[in-house]
Amino acid sequence: MANAPRIKHLGANNPGLPRIQRLLPKINVDILHSLLENCDMPSLLPSLSRLTFTSISGYRSVADFFRYISPFLSPKLTYLSFHIPQEVDECEIDALIEQIPRKAPNIEQLCLSSCFRSHQVVLSLTTANLPYLRELTVNRFLSMSTRSIRELSSLRFFQDLSLSLKVSFDIDKFVEGLDVHGSHGVFSTLRRIKFHTDTLLPCTSLFNLIQSDYLEEITVMVDEQQSASRVADFLNALRQSSRVPSTLRSICVRHNMQSSFSGDAPFIFNSSVFRPLLQFNKLKTIKFMNLGLYDLDDDFLSDAAMSWPDLEDFTFSRFPWSSTRKVTLQGILPLVSSCPNLYSLHITMDATSVERTAEHKLGAGPVNHNLKTLNVGDSDIQNPSDVAEFLFDIFPRLDMMFIHGGSIIFDRWQEVHSRMKQMQVKAGYRSIEDDDTLF
Repeated sequence: MANAPRIKHLGANNPGLPRIQRLLPKINVDILHSLLENCDMPSLLPSLSRLTFTSISGYRSVADFFRYISPFLSPKLTYLSFHIPQEVDECEIDALIEQIPRKAPNIEQLCLSSCFRSHQVVLSLTTANLPYLRELTVNRFLSMSTRSIRELSSLRFFQDLSLSLKVSFDIDKFVEGLDVHGSHGVFSTLRRIKFHTDTLLPCTSLFNLIQSDYLEEITVMVDEQQSASRVADFLNALRQSSRVPSTLRSICVRHNMQSSFSGDAPFIFNSSVFRPLLQFNKLKTIKFMNLGLYDLDDDFLSDAAMSWPDLEDFTFSRFPWSSTRKVTLQGILPLVSSCPNLYSLHITMDATSVERTAEHKLGAGPVNHNLKTLNVGDSDIQNPSDVAEFLFDIFPRLDMMFIHGGSIIFDRWQEVHSRMKQMQVKAGYRSIEDDDTLF
């Protein structure tokens, strides 16, 4: 143990690591027991600041788990990540959670996870006693109490929040005693948010209170299908709460179809639902996935291109049986001329009418050499050769094409891709030996 004083990061196997790393031997509690029996951890590892304690094997009881993790908690820890075994019940979890602020008050990053459970475990962490906490990640089988979230909202250095915002969150209890007009505001330093929720209602309620000038990324996974009005309310709350719209870089709202799926007709989302996002002029990533049917139009795409010049990923992924297609091939031209960094486009459109511009016929029209991925969904198409020429004019380096239509639509778009590949070979953009990238 001569090198023990130099150890800064100690880690057991992490379920989030790549599979090959997870197959490494786990720490056996018998070995750990022998080590802890004769050693004082803070003295043995005086430089330890990061602890990843996510996988041990052979523990004889739940008490073992807590006995082996508790000695590592110290004021010098700034990063703590641990996985709670499925056998641990809620009372015993609370006993461990209570120790964190008391024994490791200088934690800056805290990651908590657990295995599948019949119901969510609600953690009551006294986050007010973790004044330097910057990042909290709690996986979907756990959740935080409303009191803990309220305490988080007033921390001066808190930036990253990832948790399940489900039945345990009560907005009325959250605002009890909360000074929404205080000097620091509610979540005033927050930069990144990632929520897993049943519906958008608690997210909307929370965003009506958030007062951050630094918000950069928002990701929401929702288990139930949401109506257009609920999505609109959420985006309006986001717009109203953003005092500095230029900070937001990414927004992603995804319906978890594995959790809840209905065969009923999908909700329809017209362009007005998404117009509140136009004020965020530094957006790079916009993803709305599996919410329903997006009834967008060319006017919206034109406004979007002008509002989001830094756009890189534009994804509106809808249900495969959708039929409304108001966006035309010509409608995507503003994205070509105004969004030079766009590398991924997923939108369903009407490609039955093709009109190449005079500039493109002369080889002088706007071109995007960065776009490599195009998902056309079940876009209507009549003349593959004309469409191939149109797309090659604007996306000459297109690599991957995704199609979700029936056999006729698929075959026509497959021909588009084949013709574009031939054009790319002729232009020197692609080798004739390159693998086909059609999905």
